[in-house]
Amino acid sequence: MDQISRRRFLLTMLGTGTVVAFGSVLYFDRDLVTRRHAELLDPYQETALRAFLPVILNGVISRQTDQRAEQMDHLTRQIELALKYLPEFSRDQFFELLSLLSRRLSRWALAGQWQQLDQLTMAQRMTLLQEWRHSFLDLLQQAYQGLREIVLAAWYGEPSHWSYLNYQKPSWVVPGR
Repeated sequence: MDQISRRRFLLTMLGTGTVVAFGSVLYFDRDLVTRRHAELLDPYQETALRAFLPVILNGVISRQTDQRAEQMDHLTRQIELALKYLPEFSRDQFFELLSLLSRRLSRWALAGQWQQLDQLTMAQRMTLLQEWRHSFLDLLQQAYQGLREIVLAAWYGEPSHWSYLNYQKPSWVVPGR
């Protein structure tokens, strides 16, 4: 029988711990699995989502406090609207991710953080997203991609934000007019 390497043992234990943490969260909160989601994010999910908005839109979203809050409110509503058009499975996964990030134990398993995401510095949030992006776990890579794509789609889906990309709506020339 082959001996197991220390690295493989540690990775196995880390994976087992993560699965146990997720399992206990899901077991103790059956609503997370069985509940059909309302059209709006609950306050905890919204807090988790809003923590990532300025990081994903770094350099684009306003730095002025009042204007920034207004943009984040509008963007949150746009994301909720976009969620209605996602397939049910994808929408459920997104709500599940935000629910997991809003709970301490599952947030620790996913992000390695005990404190609320909105209490982290921008640099810590950016590091967290980069860790997800380059993770060896497909689940974390999917979380990063899904979160990033829906935020960018909601932001750049607004014609008023196209100027940040130097994009102009094409004009159609109809021959004979």
